[in-house]
Order: sequence, then C-alpha cells, then structure tokens
Amino acid sequence: MDLLFDVAPAPGRRPPLRFEVTGGRMLMIRQGDEPVLLGRVDDGHYGVDYARTGRYRSPVPPLRAAHAAAVAVDGGATWWARWAHHFRSELSDSGSGPLHEGRWVLTSRVPRLRTRWQLCSADQGYVDYEGDWPVLPLRTPAGPSDGRVKAYRKQARDGSLPPVLLWWAS
Repeated sequence: MDLLFDVAPAPGRRPPLRFEVTGGRMLMIRQGDEPVLLGRVDDGHYGVDYARTGRYRSPVPPLRAAHAAAVAVDGGATWWARWAHHFRSELSDSGSGPLHEGRWVLTSRVPRLRTRWQLCSADQGYVDYEGDWPVLPLRTPAGPSDGRVKAYRKQARDGSLPPVLLWWAS
C-alpha cells in the first residue's frame, strides 16, 4: 500500500534535511546548517565510511503510547494508512525534514530488502551495501535498558507498536 503526495514548489528553499555530495567521493547529510552525518564512498567497493555528529533532531516528534494505541485499533490496511497520513502530516508540518518539491511516496514496502537488515549502531564505522541493505540511524540508537526501549517492548507485546519510518535514498 502506498500514499503518494506532491510537495509544491518553494523557490529558493532547500529541504532542511538533505544530502550534499562533493568531489572526492565525500557526502554529507545536513539538517539546516548543521552536519548530522559525514561520509566517504569507498573507492572500488560498495560501501561508505561514516561518522554521525550527534546533532540530528527528528522532524517527527516522539510518539506517545496513548496515540500509538489509538492508531493501532482495527489493524490491517487501515492501520498502515492511518500511520502513513500521520507521518505525512508530521513531515509536512515540521519544517526540519527532507520534503522538497516533487512527488513523494510513503510505502509499506521496503525497497530492495534482502534477507535481513543491518543496523549500524556505532557513531562511526563502515557500511557495506553490496550484501544486506544497511539501516543507518542518524542518531545513536537507545540502549536496551533505556526507558523508550522498554516502552517499545511493551507496545510490541500489546500490538500497538508504530511502524518504523525509514528515509530510503538510492
């Protein structure tokens, strides 16, 4: 299931959360004027050396358990559609996300998902995207004893855990 939507032109405006690529195989993800991820494409291989800066702030505010439980009612395709509309609204209203002029899609399908996801939890390292497709969080993931993680476990048990919002870039 997909939610397609268009973002109107905003002349002279760059998206607040964006990729920037330079010569010498260097790339950066910025949020406003702040670099949040630095990378260098590995010459001759399929990977990137990366370093997170710790400056990323999510354009989607934290989800409260009561809101997640309300959206989880009924399940099925309508569950996904409600979450897609929620994320679209939050990304459109935030002013700090990746949306820019053009057509966007929120989908329940993950592009080119291999047998498993590779979660890159270190603040710096190497991502090999020749095998499994890596998921590179823009902030350091919370540890297993963090209160958020405990709350997510509870939501998973009671069937109200929200979906993961991934920004896929080819």
